[in-house]
Amino acid sequence: MKHGLSIDVEDYFEIIFQDYFHESIPPTAEVDRNTNWLLDVLASKNVKATFFVLANIAGQYPALVKRIVNEGHEIGVHGYDHVQIYKIKAEDFHKNIKKAKEEIENISGGRVLGHRAPTFSITKESLWAVDILCELGFVYDSSIFPIKGSRYGIPDTSQTIFCWPNGLYEIPLSCLDIMGKRVPVAGGGYLRHFPLWWTMFAIRRLEKLNRPAIIYTHPYEFENTYPEICITGKPIPAKLKIHTMLQSHNRGRRQKHKLLSLLSRFNLIPLKDLLGI
Repeated sequence: MKHGLSIDVEDYFEIIFQDYFHESIPPTAEVDRNTNWLLDVLASKNVKATFFVLANIAGQYPALVKRIVNEGHEIGVHGYDHVQIYKIKAEDFHKNIKKAKEEIENISGGRVLGHRAPTFSITKESLWAVDILCELGFVYDSSIFPIKGSRYGIPDTSQTIFCWPNGLYEIPLSCLDIMGKRVPVAGGGYLRHFPLWWTMFAIRRLEKLNRPAIIYTHPYEFENTYPEICITGKPIPAKLKIHTMLQSHNRGRRQKHKLLSLLSRFNLIPLKDLLGI
């Protein structure tokens, strides 16, 4: 069975400064370095993926975007910067995502079909974004987590690929119902924190349910060093220290091993190919 592989191209330090210190900094070289590493690995395994890219990263590293496209991968939009949709107004989202799509298409030289919201931030409170995406010419979205989460999720949404009334396809993130609990699997922290055997079990279980796994990861998860946050004259909030500790768990070598194992064991393809487009 074919499963979807996606990379959310975002920069850890840019997000931290934005979320915890309300400051804007340009994307760092870390995102360029680790995304290029991912491209090297995918090329060695002859696997194609979907790369959801922030437009400000595309502008900072246009050669990276061109390499993604030139090597046969799908390019998608992850927003202009990493701002959660439910934190902004509909008109601001329309302006930002239109600008992001246009800039990424200009750099890549091709049409963008897919969108994924930062932090899966299309929730019941921001479902208006689905109509805006359709209006702007997107073919599909992959932002809905069919779980009840503290920051994201719509638990009563379909766990399989479906079509919104306006014609936009939705490729929801993967989860399983286990012992009365709906458990997210196969991506991000759920991929990094849990052991490989569990992820393998989850994907095989999804296969039995005839549902493709939607695997996702981030470039910073493959960085080998601990992400130190240093700001002169400003204390580091305790919440950020905990966040950094959790984000550092199993990154680098262990995450690389997990990815290589998945590439070797499963048939992974770009998300658009799950729709046959």
